[in-house]
Amino acid sequence: MSMEQQQKTSISEEGVDLSPESFEEIDSLKKTLEDRLEKEKAENGSKARIELFWKIMNFATRLQKDFPDADKYALFHVLTFSAVPKEVYPNKIDFEGENSIKKFIESL
Repeated sequence: MSMEQQQKTSISEEGVDLSPESFEEIDSLKKTLEDRLEKEKAENGSKARIELFWKIMNFATRLQKDFPDADKYALFHVLTFSAVPKEVYPNKIDFEGENSIKKFIESL
């Protein structure tokens, strides 16, 4: 078993029962979001990066208002730059439709 697989297994043993594929998708989206913020800064300056950050936070705030259990969804923590806690719903990675965090991140 690779070190990466061992890390994912240990996380799973702590209570977050997500598949390795789910963790890979979460990690990938986290990197996409971080890279997008850095690209914005490099191309348009710090002010533009801050504006993009607030666009992300406004989306997160709307989700939290519309879905009181938003913090139980794994990608919500990617969106808010926080660690995915043990209490996430194992079968709740993202919202659907216009509330999809994955689609939001990919659209930035």
